[in-house]
Amino acid sequence: MNNPSFVIFFAGAIPILIFFLLDAIYLRLGRMYRKLYDSIRKGKAEKDYNLDATPFEKDIDSLFDTAISWSVWLFYFANLLGLFLIAAYVT
Repeated sequence: MNNPSFVIFFAGAIPILIFFLLDAIYLRLGRMYRKLYDSIRKGKAEKDYNLDATPFEKDIDSLFDTAISWSVWLFYFANLLGLFLIAAYVT
């Protein structure tokens, strides 16, 4: 643990991984709301005004599948790679 590049990498990797997870959660939630919008637009929803999107949870990809979609993993992989290269350069 005396290697500063090790500390730099893990100090930066933890927030990147947290934001990776948060981004995947909000992307999945946005997809659920798009399904809700489509059901209202097509007249399949109830007449009551309700923004509960949980009934559409089964119709979309899981959190893991959302996290490995190209729009999420590619951005965060590039961040981790850049952090690794910076940490390796510091040594």
